[in-house]
Amino acid sequence: MDNFWRKRPAFLFGLTLFLGVHFALQSFLALIPLVAILSTSPKKAFFALCVVFLFPSIYFYHSHDSLESGEIVEGTFTIQSLVDSNRFGHKMWGYRGQMRWNGKKIPAQFYSTKFYSPSKRYHLRAKATPGRGNNYALKLIGTPQPLEGRWTLAWQRYRAKKIVDEVISKRVTPPRSAQFLIAMATGHIEDRALLGEFNKLGISHILAISGFHFALMTLTLHAILRRFLPPKPEALLLMGLITLYFLFLGASPSIHRAWLASVVVLLGIVCEKQVQPVNTLGLALIGAIVLDPLSPLTLSFQLSFLATVGILFYFQPVDKVLALWIPKGPFSGIRKALAVTGAVHLTLLPLLLFSFHTFSLSTLFYNVFFPFCAGIALLLLLVSFLVPPVHLLNGWFCRALLSLSEHPPLLLKPLYLEHLSPWVIVLYLTGLLWIGVKVEKRSDSLCIPYLT
Repeated sequence: MDNFWRKRPAFLFGLTLFLGVHFALQSFLALIPLVAILSTSPKKAFFALCVVFLFPSIYFYHSHDSLESGEIVEGTFTIQSLVDSNRFGHKMWGYRGQMRWNGKKIPAQFYSTKFYSPSKRYHLRAKATPGRGNNYALKLIGTPQPLEGRWTLAWQRYRAKKIVDEVISKRVTPPRSAQFLIAMATGHIEDRALLGEFNKLGISHILAISGFHFALMTLTLHAILRRFLPPKPEALLLMGLITLYFLFLGASPSIHRAWLASVVVLLGIVCEKQVQPVNTLGLALIGAIVLDPLSPLTLSFQLSFLATVGILFYFQPVDKVLALWIPKGPFSGIRKALAVTGAVHLTLLPLLLFSFHTFSLSTLFYNVFFPFCAGIALLLLLVSFLVPPVHLLNGWFCRALLSLSEHPPLLLKPLYLEHLSPWVIVLYLTGLLWIGVKVEKRSDSLCIPYLT
């Protein structure tokens, strides 16, 4: 195991930093996996790992604060993203950003029927309610007062998404297919019935902004560009395109990680350097935490990170087990899809049960083919911007695909669990990591698997 960490130092320090954030803000249970890491890592790295682990505690002590539910806070709010929605016949604006006061800061959001320009900061007073991942919901007291202006991409990002929304809505029929494509392209979903159907089947990650979105777009662009460009020019162009898409989607913890991982892979191609997937995940993990120190506390980041770890550590072992029943041949593609699904849920299952108290067994079936079909729909969407008649074909394809979610041919009874101790999750994941490290052959040969 000592040799494993020597070859993957970025993952070693990235994982330690990840645990350090949890220790600083949420749980002493982070000490359990830390002890497992320290006991198996090189002795020369012991002091450095301890410093990395404790650094978030020092940082958050001086820069962040925690509030009690209902506590009044007054300070400066900076808008980082905005969305609009119709609620009870009224247009509501949702604002996400950062609240600062007395040298401290917290991530926060509030809703209002009034529009506030993201190009300004606002002085506001509000009642704070803590949510998941140290994110706070603010209930405004009075009217926010505009302060000095600032440069931001928030408004341009909002307008760009609206334009994409309008173009797809006009060109794709039926409307249900258009909503599906809008959700995959922008992460914005208004069709609650469609979201409910995907939740029931355990494939809602296809509709929500996550690393999956970014991976799907990256692989789709790669599939197109590789046919026209040699590897290095393709990697440079793809790096620029995915950076634009990153700016378009906005700052999301799992998007940060997926973008950084993609850039590392593409830089390796440009520089003709072999990229080690587990190390790449470690670099992306460090970069994502530097960009957003609170990101490890968000559920989307945790699910995205664990899903990637599952693929990198357990894809090949699960594939070998499945090969006993599904040998090489015409069904090998299905076997590999099953192996990816099995490896992902091997790591995600306890966290899903802890967070939602339910797990859709149907996901083990629908995740085998639905993401692949969603990728085809996204590919057709990109082609249709150049060849408009393809919109008709894509609308028909999405309608056929969505008929499976509306009238599922297989719907298994979900698994319910009222309570799951955090101790169980930590011990399970620590044991899973230890076993994964012990496995000699890993899925290093997978093509960009860590973009999940």
